[in-house]
Amino acid sequence: MHKPNCVIVGETGKATVVENKVAEHIAKIKTSTGGLKITVVDEKTNDPVPGATVQVKYPDGTVETKTTDENGEINYPQDPGVPTGDYEVTVTEVPDGYTVTTGETAKVTVEKNAVAEHVAKVDSAEDSTSEEEEEEEDSDEDSDEITDDDSNEEQDSDATAKIGDNSPIKPVAVIMLLALALFVVLLFIRRKNA
Repeated sequence: MHKPNCVIVGETGKATVVENKVAEHIAKIKTSTGGLKITVVDEKTNDPVPGATVQVKYPDGTVETKTTDENGEINYPQDPGVPTGDYEVTVTEVPDGYTVTTGETAKVTVEKNAVAEHVAKVDSAEDSTSEEEEEEEDSDEDSDEITDDDSNEEQDSDATAKIGDNSPIKPVAVIMLLALALFVVLLFIRRKNA
């Protein structure tokens, strides 16, 4: 753990040097410290995010990388403390299921005999959908439109292939495919009876 040094100006110590002996003197210094608590949480649920990697830049420029505990926290307790001053806190990596904007840095000020707290929020990746996924869904819906009677059988076989693969299918898409299959069967029966 990083510790500051603050020399007490004006205090003089006394050491006696004896011939053929080493004189020792221990000078004690006071440090100006405080505490720092960093918590990483899910921005939607406020649940803690354990295993997130956080970069902490000290006031003197020293950089330290830590990982959040099971409570999503990194603690620098007031005793023994960390140097007072401005810290830069950046969440650099998150566990699977979350996304983080790399390079987003927060400034946190640690004051003497106080614990500064900082909460970093990350987004859960499960809820975010990309534009590519939305475009892909739109193009799938366009390909399911019926153009004429001859293409119904081809579209029905395409729909069957989509159902058989392992990609996630929304309930609305399943209902649409079942309705299309029913339409084709009814059309076939009507033509057969006519």
